[in-house]
Amino acid sequence: MTVATIMGCGAQKGIVDGDVVRVIKGYKTTINLLPKIKIEAVVPDESVEDIILKIQEKCSSDHVGDGKIFIHNIEEAIRIRTGERGDKAL
Repeated sequence: MTVATIMGCGAQKGIVDGDVVRVIKGYKTTINLLPKIKIEAVVPDESVEDIILKIQEKCSSDHVGDGKIFIHNIEEAIRIRTGERGDKAL
């Protein structure tokens, strides 16, 4: 699992009052992004639905900004140290 502090906006549209103007590589731009947390986890297939339900149960506030869950297939997992593959590498 990886947890990262990121910046983003979706349906919330980001900051409206007090937009921050920054100069990035010589160009003035308005930053309207909000602080977010991104969590990435690779789990066995049989755990996916239970984890989705638990995330919805614990994280839903019924307000815009609760976030999204994206599901990706992982071709293979290999633990570098031992060479274990698949679920054993998780």
